[in-house]
Amino acid sequence: MSLSAPHDAVKSLESYLGFWMDHDVAEAYEFQPINRTLVENKPRLTAKTPTGKVSANVNNQVTQTPQNVNLNALVPENLRHFDPEIALNQARHLASTATNLDELYTNLSKFEALPLRYEGGKNLVKGRGNANARLLIIGDAPDAEEDDSGVAFGGKSGKMLDQMVSQAGLSDQFYALPAVFWRPAGNRPLTDSDAALMSPFLHGFISIIKPDAVWLMGPAAVKVVLDVTDGIQKLRGKDLSFKPLIGDHSPVLRASFHPSLLVKQPMAKAFVWRDLLEMSQRLA
Repeated sequence: MSLSAPHDAVKSLESYLGFWMDHDVAEAYEFQPINRTLVENKPRLTAKTPTGKVSANVNNQVTQTPQNVNLNALVPENLRHFDPEIALNQARHLASTATNLDELYTNLSKFEALPLRYEGGKNLVKGRGNANARLLIIGDAPDAEEDDSGVAFGGKSGKMLDQMVSQAGLSDQFYALPAVFWRPAGNRPLTDSDAALMSPFLHGFISIIKPDAVWLMGPAAVKVVLDVTDGIQKLRGKDLSFKPLIGDHSPVLRASFHPSLLVKQPMAKAFVWRDLLEMSQRLA
């Protein structure tokens, strides 16, 4: 009996380890994660004693995280009095009072009770495409290129999406949005707070555009629109339940992988292409 791992398992392990190496993740420094994008958690200069030891009178560089803490409750210092419920009510009001896309983007830019927008993002990232689209595509959080341009679905991912919708005959029938409208610091994963505060605005876009179908590309889109954390593989190939927060328009919702995954794993293209063909048939 051989004790060596199967070839596929070895390849999977190498790929997994390679991911962490590519992202310079080598060690764990704390028992619990600390959101270091927040001002209060960023390292501060510390005075040293003549012996080179840190003085006992100097505060620790990192705010210690208590047991069972809700990391989503941590907010930047400029939002010290941040109240999630008040912020959520404000988001719903701003999203529901807009009557067209220009007003919705204006109201979005006025929404200051959002910790995400203070993490260094350069621009409010807007959607692109046909404002009267039959298909609304919602993707991931903006990356660096989208942050620079201020437009969703840029770079290789955007080109791949354009090629797919063109092949499906939908190039003039779609509008593409990001899952959130500011880039998270360091491309960090979205928090529950990020998703909750951006959800009314995405529902506002659905209410104004009134697409026949919405294609959620990637887990971030699924989380923000549906407040669902199930994996894409589990959600693919079926209509998803949707309860509008703004208005009463209720389109068909489907989920699939984000184009950025296809750049890294070309074998997944077949799945996304199948999903898009099924979506185009629903729109026929």
